[in-house]
Amino acid sequence: MNIFHLTLGGLTLAAAAATAARPPAPAQPLLIPVCVRGDCGVVDGTGRILVPFSGTNSLHPGDYTSFYVYGKAGRYGIKTRAGQVLVKPLYDDIAPQFGGFCAVQADGRWGFVNERGALIIPAAYDDYFPHEQAGVFVMRQGERELVFDRTGRRITDLEPAESVSTFEKPQEVEAGLHKWLKVEPPGHIGAFLFNTETGAKTPLYPKIYYSQNGHILVENHEGLHTLVNAQGKEIFPFQRLQYLGLPSHGWIPFGERNLMGYLDMNGQVAIPARYSHVGHVGRAGAVASPEGSDLRGVIDRRGEWVLEPAFTVMTTSFSVEGTVVPLYRNGRTGVFDLDTLQWVIPLQHEFATTVGRFVSAGSAPPWQVPDRTGDGPKAMGLFDQHGKLLLKPKYRMFDVMSRFAFGAAGYLKASNTVGANAALVNPEGRDIIGLDWPDYAFEAAGVFIGGKRSPSNALVPSAYYDTTGKLLLRIQRDACGRQQLVTGEQRPVWPRRTAGRCPR
Repeated sequence: MNIFHLTLGGLTLAAAAATAARPPAPAQPLLIPVCVRGDCGVVDGTGRILVPFSGTNSLHPGDYTSFYVYGKAGRYGIKTRAGQVLVKPLYDDIAPQFGGFCAVQADGRWGFVNERGALIIPAAYDDYFPHEQAGVFVMRQGERELVFDRTGRRITDLEPAESVSTFEKPQEVEAGLHKWLKVEPPGHIGAFLFNTETGAKTPLYPKIYYSQNGHILVENHEGLHTLVNAQGKEIFPFQRLQYLGLPSHGWIPFGERNLMGYLDMNGQVAIPARYSHVGHVGRAGAVASPEGSDLRGVIDRRGEWVLEPAFTVMTTSFSVEGTVVPLYRNGRTGVFDLDTLQWVIPLQHEFATTVGRFVSAGSAPPWQVPDRTGDGPKAMGLFDQHGKLLLKPKYRMFDVMSRFAFGAAGYLKASNTVGANAALVNPEGRDIIGLDWPDYAFEAAGVFIGGKRSPSNALVPSAYYDTTGKLLLRIQRDACGRQQLVTGEQRPVWPRRTAGRCPR
């Protein structure tokens, strides 16, 4: 039986990969393993067959530009696009990772080979966790985790730990935290940070919280709070506060006596605790609610009301990291910019939300039954965060590509009905693929795969596109109703022609 699947091992680094900007187009045609009618081969993005289709092939994707994983007698190896063997078929499974590295499995244990096919970490570990931004591989052995660099050298400064994780949000990466590992020693006592670039160790505290703004919120043994910066330094003395939040634009939300306010980055009170709620912060203002009220307004940097508290914030519809905020009042929604203290989308839409780097506004709340009132189609337009219209209203809802869509930062899926076909919108706000497939996956070197999900939730490939939305390959039915691989120009790839008489 021939097997063609996208290995789940590649998903473990997806959070790190999603931090990247739109990936560059590959310098040469993509390298796409594909199976049709039980025969598997490798085709480039022009439809040229690089590995002939055969029922004896068992193939996985590689990095889509330079190598692929092939099977022989139930074992897997690696070949270059020219067919040169990099790794002999010795392994039970191979899972391509970042930078040309691959996780390899033998007898149920995992190791790593490098981009030249050399084994750098023996296949002797129960599981693996590649951290691309930190440049390390964490290997689990029983209840302990060990850390290796890209050469396969074990970082002996780190004793086996119960948990090793990294910082992978875009803001953390930009702030330099992607080089730090958070290490939990046995017993979870004495957690510390380790810098994989400098080798610096920074002891931390019983409770450590990640920040989206390049700082780490910590709590010591006495229950006091402070922030630690990317260099591992405490930025102000520990304070006994009821609540301390994460910094944004120089303000840190804090709470005392069940009221909230803001500290500055030195730990001094910037805005006294006199609000029942504080929220999003921009360069010029912040969202807040007066004492005893759930209604939201906007204050400036002096704590004066810029927008009187008369709004509801669509709290489930946007990222806490944004500075443009959807505000709702009297059946109308707009979007307010906390950097400029101006409306970027007027308070005139039935619904508005932020989605990824965009703002969506129009007449189609996602939870509303389509055309429930019989007043015609409802749709949402897509705007940039300055209010410029990018895509006229044509879809009901937009969704950020899943973090498991490897590297698809800035792309959106657009649809009209939950569970129906979706379109694909690029980071410039242009729909590059129409309502063709129920779902999409994005792979390492710049190929989108369109298809539908199987009962096990795996994406069954039906079409392959580049990052511009150009259709490269498609699996469709021929005149006899059998599967056939064709190029975007409908030129048959495999099988090349249909027999004159259809089989019964």
